[in-house]
Order: sequence, then C-alpha cells, then structure tokens
Amino acid sequence: MIEPLIGGIIGSLIGLVLGIIPGLHTNLLVPLIFFIKNKMFAFILLGALVSMNFFEFIKTMLLNAPNEGEVLALHPIQRMIAYGRGNEVITLVAIGCLGGLFLSILFFPIELKIIPFIYNEIRQFIPYFLLFISLHLIFKEKKIISALLIFILSGIIGKINFSLNLKEPFLPLLTGLFGVSSLLNNILKNIEKLPSQMKRIVVELDKKIIVKSIGNGFLSASLLSFIPSIGPAQASMLSKDIIKNKNKSVFERDKEFIISVASINTCDVIFSLAAFLSINKARSGVIEGISKIMNLQNNVFYLLLTIIISGILAFFLYKKTGYYLLNKFQNINIRKLSYAVIAFIFAFVLIMDSWKGLFILISSSFLGYFCIKKEIAMTNLMGSLIIPTIIFYLKVL
Repeated sequence: MIEPLIGGIIGSLIGLVLGIIPGLHTNLLVPLIFFIKNKMFAFILLGALVSMNFFEFIKTMLLNAPNEGEVLALHPIQRMIAYGRGNEVITLVAIGCLGGLFLSILFFPIELKIIPFIYNEIRQFIPYFLLFISLHLIFKEKKIISALLIFILSGIIGKINFSLNLKEPFLPLLTGLFGVSSLLNNILKNIEKLPSQMKRIVVELDKKIIVKSIGNGFLSASLLSFIPSIGPAQASMLSKDIIKNKNKSVFERDKEFIISVASINTCDVIFSLAAFLSINKARSGVIEGISKIMNLQNNVFYLLLTIIISGILAFFLYKKTGYYLLNKFQNINIRKLSYAVIAFIFAFVLIMDSWKGLFILISSSFLGYFCIKKEIAMTNLMGSLIIPTIIFYLKVL
C-alpha cells in the first residue's frame, strides 16, 4: 500500500516538471526501466503520466505551446487570457482533469468489458476508420487543400521519422509539430507579454453544465480509445462537435470546451490502461513500459490507487503552480523565453538523437508553423502518426 502512495506523490512532482517545460514527456523516462526494475518506479511513472496531463495546460496557457492533447484548447484559452481570465482557465482545467479521472475510474470495470468487444468487431476496419476520421477533420476546414497538404506532409515526415531508428522518435516529431512551431510563432509575432489578468476567480457555469462537459469528454475519449494513432486531439474535435451550440455565447462554449478537453486528457490515461489490460494494446509508452516491470493484471487495484493519489495531489499542485506562474509571467518577456526554450529543445534532441533527430525537429517545426500561419487546425498534423499506421495496417510501402 505504501508503494502506490509514495509513487503517486513523487510522480506528481515529476509530472509538474515534465508538464510545464515544452519538449519533455514521461516517455523520456521509460528507457530508465531497463536500469530501474522495481515496482516503485512503475508507480512513479504512472503518477507522473497522470500529473503531467494537468500541468501541460500551463505551457499551453503561458507559452502558446500545447502538446497534442491540448492543441484544440489553445484558441479558447487564448481568448480567455486576452480578456484577463487566465485564473478562470486554471480552475476550469483543474475541474475537468480531476472530474474526467474519477469518472473514467468509476466506469473502469465496464471499460474492460466493452473495449475488447468493440475492438474485435472493428479490428479489420481500423485503417478505414483512421482514413474516415482524417477526412472528416480535413473537410471541416475552410482551406481544404491546405489542410490536405499539411496532413500528407506530416505523414511523410512521420514515415521518415519512424524509419530512422531514433532513440526517442516521438520527441523531435511531436515537439516540433506542436511545441517549437508555437514558440516560433511567439517570436515572429513579437509576443512579449501576457495581458493583465484579473485576480478574482469566478467560474460562472452551472454545475449541470460542468458535469455535462466532463461527461462529454469521457464519452469522446471512450469512443476513440480502441483506435491506434487517434488520441486526445481527435477526441477533442469530436467533443467540439457535440458542444457546438449557437444559442450560447463564445465564452460559455469556450469554458465548456476547456473542461471537456481537460477531461479527455486524463480519461485517456485510464482508457490506455484499460486497453492494455483488455486487448493488450498499449496506447501509451508509459503503460507499455511499466508492464515490463510488473504484471498489470495482478496490480490493477494498486495502479488505480496510484492514479487517484497522483490525480488529487496534481489537482492542488496545479492550481497553486498555475496561479503563481500566471502572476509571475505577466512580468516576463515571452519572446525571449521562447528563444531560450527552443535552444534547450534543440540541444536536448541533438544529445538524444544527433543530426537525425535535428532533421526531424526542424522539418516538423516548420510544418507546424506553416499550419499556424495558414490558420489550419493543428489536428491535421496528426497525419504524422495516422498515415504510418494506415500504411502498417494495409501492409503497403
């Protein structure tokens, strides 16, 4: 019982660091499993994965540098920041993350039963589902040709990336597409400071709307939990379609959507665990990694206990850290900080994967920036994972 407690606490603190620094991810810790083969480290990794999903929203909010899971929440968050409502964003994210976590744990036994049933029924159609979802996202764009071009180019970069045998293939690819590209946008748009933020925190949302938004995130994540290469970003797009209501104000829709995206991010952790336990398919590098240390089937209770402990601690840590950094960042030059973070990411990728990693990082960064410049939804950049997956399933190329 003590291992999940300690693992959840230490993992929450590690997730804090990994979450707020662009380019870092829990997958970077997975290789340490080959050197630290004990259950405590497995619980720490899991706790960090849960915690990181809270703290990732801080860099989205302060540096406009979202990970794949928060990319669709970027514009709603930017709108609220522009009106000085950053403290409200922090509260909404905290509510969504913790709510999604508990809701997915509550339905965990049902998830274990439903996922294998659905997966076995649709397994042979997975590449066609991927293609359908991708085309759906592309044709929702006003600039369809640009969106299609971005999707295909990201797929080409992804295919090249996975053929280079990099130590950390996701690091230069996803960091370039979603992180460095946004930081580059900060620099080129000469974004220097955050707007002044209101001190008072008031979340003006009916409790029923909050519950509905969390449930919407849970439902969106569950519908796509059994399809490889489809993650929080695509689930967020589905959630956005559900929330769309012309009778609501922009701010009301933004608040509901931020809660839903936060809910999706933490739900995805639980669904990744459920998918591994039920169909032996790892949607997360961390889940696959800890399976090499312990028998997950025999430790479900302790795994869920670790998730709960880490989630509750991350909830309070995230709110305190978020409010503190939001206040401090109003006096920091965002443009200069973006330069420093990009330099750190380039040095880190060079150390990890030499010139090959840098080639992918630079290519993906410019494509990501092109996507931002053309005002195309960054979900289309997920062609970097979807196209290689379709090729794998169809056994072509």
